Amino acid sequence: KATSTSLNMSGGAEDTPVVKEGDVLPSVVLQQGQPDYSKPIDVDLRELLAKHNKVAIFAVPGAFTPGCSKSHLPSFIDAQDELKSKGVDLT
Repeated sequence: KATSTSLNMSGGAEDTPVVKEGDVLPSVVLQQGQPDYSKPIDVDLRELLAKHNKVAIFAVPGAFTPGCSKSHLPSFIDAQDELKSKGVDLT
């Protein structure tokens, strides 16, 4: 069964790129925030996905702002069991 995931990197659905099973992802470097607020570390998305079967990645536009720190981030922490039940092995 083929699966696809939409990557909403723009404003409209009509120009949203879709990654399909078997596609080769570009090498994209993301920054991973640290629990102790030390310097974020670079993570290559292609390398990360090569090591895990199913990954949930979330990003916030205002990282470490009160709204993101108090609302958005905790919702993903609270959802760990639910994500794992759906086969996600890394968040």
